[in-house]
Amino acid sequence: MNIKSIKSNISGISNKPIKLRWLLSAMLTLAVIFGLLAALPLIAGADSADKLADRINDFDYYSSGSLIAEASDNTVTVTGTATGEGRTLALNFDPGVMIIWRADYSASDSSVITIGGEGVFELPAGGSITHTGSGNAIEVGNSAVMTVIVSGGEIRSESGGGIGGGTKGAIINVSGGLVETKRNSISAQRAKIHISGGIVTSSEGNAVSNIGDGASVTVSGGEARSVDSPTIGSVDVTISGGLVENAYMAYQTVTASGSFSMTGGTIRNPSVALRPGQPGGGCALMFTGNNICDISGGVLSARIGNAISTNGVNFNINVRGGFVFAYGTGIIRASLMSVENSVLPEGHTYPTAIGGEAVVCAWNQAAGRASYTEGTADDLVAEPSGASVVWGIEGGESGIRYANGANTGFFPLEGVTVVPSGSTPEATPTPTPAPTPTPEATPAPTPAPAATPTPATPPAGNVWSNASLWAIPELEKAESLGLIPDVLRGADMTRPITRAEFAAVSVKVYESLSGEAATPAAPNPFTDTSDSEVLKAFNVGITAGTSATTFEPTLILNREQAATMLTRVYKRVALNGWTLAADANYPLPYTRQAPFADDADISDWARDSVYFMVSRGIIQGMGNNLFGPRNTTSAQEATNYASATREQALLISTRMVENLAP
Repeated sequence: MNIKSIKSNISGISNKPIKLRWLLSAMLTLAVIFGLLAALPLIAGADSADKLADRINDFDYYSSGSLIAEASDNTVTVTGTATGEGRTLALNFDPGVMIIWRADYSASDSSVITIGGEGVFELPAGGSITHTGSGNAIEVGNSAVMTVIVSGGEIRSESGGGIGGGTKGAIINVSGGLVETKRNSISAQRAKIHISGGIVTSSEGNAVSNIGDGASVTVSGGEARSVDSPTIGSVDVTISGGLVENAYMAYQTVTASGSFSMTGGTIRNPSVALRPGQPGGGCALMFTGNNICDISGGVLSARIGNAISTNGVNFNINVRGGFVFAYGTGIIRASLMSVENSVLPEGHTYPTAIGGEAVVCAWNQAAGRASYTEGTADDLVAEPSGASVVWGIEGGESGIRYANGANTGFFPLEGVTVVPSGSTPEATPTPTPAPTPTPEATPAPTPAPAATPTPATPPAGNVWSNASLWAIPELEKAESLGLIPDVLRGADMTRPITRAEFAAVSVKVYESLSGEAATPAAPNPFTDTSDSEVLKAFNVGITAGTSATTFEPTLILNREQAATMLTRVYKRVALNGWTLAADANYPLPYTRQAPFADDADISDWARDSVYFMVSRGIIQGMGNNLFGPRNTTSAQEATNYASATREQALLISTRMVENLAP
């Protein structure tokens, strides 16, 4: 640069003294503002304990009742009973401030309570938050670094989620009480979530969903369960106690995209043997990335699909303790997938170590045997070489007794009977010949298992004598909707449902949707039953029987029959003028999905009903693009592959009432 150009630049600057002075003044002002903000002791918009108490006491958007908040030092205790209306209660905490929520509060807004800042929100015994909206009962602000504790209270959401939101790494602890929701019970990002007690359960979402860097879930006690989605999904997962279960075989129980460690507790998928014999389906543990898996204790089992599956590369599986179980003829060491159709992806390597005092076991359930002798190992295989597995009986339950060094235990197993040593196992029953095809006939129907007659009234304090853990919220919902007929009151809901029992359930669904009472057909067209509920179902058009004169009430219902009967309920209620005789003139309003892989096994008379029910989310497939409409092999007959249990039948009936009301 020459002297002339330098002088020119200096001259240009000297000609703009006003602009320079304005710029310097603005910069000085900003510096002062930032300095003052940095000196403030509180988060902007956050409230002290006293201000939070005032905010709660001044909140008057109630349709009934009120909340009372009292502040003492940095703690606010909330009591009272109230129903909110039209507005979310927003609370923003100063650091160190704690709210103890002992109130009973319900609201229908998108969220009942939103919390922000850096405080603690605790829900102890006696406190409850009930949500009837579509958002979360408790919504954590995105910029909040909150701690949420459920230590005995209850969070319920009929349509939405429980605890959700937060992107800064909240801490969520459940040590007691209940978080029961339709959508995700707990959903967060980068959070530290610990379940040490209580129950976290979702009917249509995840029990826990936690994503983002540093996200972790620890289960050391309590229960986490789901029905229609994976139960727990996080980056890192640690299981040292408690129970984690998934009731539906198409989904994973636990999904980990970082690391997984199990030293105790129980993980199972599904929670009961819904339809034994189907290869594939959901798994107990799924890896979705490059992971480290270490199992040194506990019980991890899959009743339908794989115990452990992965779609990642360059990870290590180390099983050195505990009990790992799945159906199959052998154990594929690379991924512990013990089903016959498991195939390792070409070019992928899966370092796997099975040793120490671990027991990894597979049962060849597809062999079709339903009875074994105590102390034998028929159809069982196990690794490593020091592991021992035999059939056993404990506490009246049949199952597998396992041992490897100090690792010993008993694994109850549904769908099998173990007889004491010295007795002769019952032979697998020969399938019953198929009846003449009829509108509802099923190839080789299986008679319902012999059982003590179901009492007409429930035992004291309960409407059923036995039910799976996942099914209890659904059964309670079915009872509240009036869908449990007298024939099922006091019954074991884990047992397969018969045609007569499902006819009674279908009548309840019809009466709920139509608002009209069904009346029995007269005269009775059937020679093998005089059940009034069956005659009501016939009169409404729900069933046509298995012939012109027979209903076969004790036969086990299959899945395509269930879909057909419920579809007829819908048609009778929603399609004006519909009758069974004129059924062909009333097309169903839906778009059919791509065919299931077993579409050829669906009876022609049931196909439209099956795809209609699936399209509306009432009945779902069984995983691997299978529907499982009816039994087509002797092995399926022996295991009730295509049947539904009583609790499953009530679940789909509840969905019917909730989702298909005209």
